[in-house]
Amino acid sequence: MNPATRSLLMRANRLLGAQLVEQNLVRIEDLEAANERLLESLGGDEPRRKSLLGILAFKQNAVKEENVLAYVA
Repeated sequence: MNPATRSLLMRANRLLGAQLVEQNLVRIEDLEAANERLLESLGGDEPRRKSLLGILAFKQNAVKEENVLAYVA
């Protein structure tokens, strides 16, 4: 992954994580664990498949998709 893509991916996910915690949609402990998993997964291909929200919602079950959608709407 090139440095510009990695930087953009990390910044977007950092801002998303901060908002999820601020809105009480996810606990800080879950966010920290998800960030670790995201960093571990960055070495592979397909950067579009790497997202903090995907890890929190589908791998850790730390946030419910409907709660995020309700907040966004």
